[in-house]
Amino acid sequence: MEKACQALYNEIKSVYDNKDIRSNPALSNILLKALNKLIKAKNVQQIALSLNRELRLYEMSQKVLMPKDLLFLKSLTRKLSAAG
Repeated sequence: MEKACQALYNEIKSVYDNKDIRSNPALSNILLKALNKLIKAKNVQQIALSLNRELRLYEMSQKVLMPKDLLFLKSLTRKLSAAG
């Protein structure tokens, strides 16, 4: 796994392992899908862009601020999706 892919995987896994996040079915599903995509695919930029989009849609649909544990992950997905 390349460095950016590994960094994104580790951050998603860390957030996913949080019991508060995992107890939220919508968020845990978003994160699990992203983990599976990272394992199967090589296009980290596309996966980061997709994850960033899904997290924003979740945030808007719930009309709440993201849990604090997701802030760094959102920042990382923005950074990786912009890299090219």
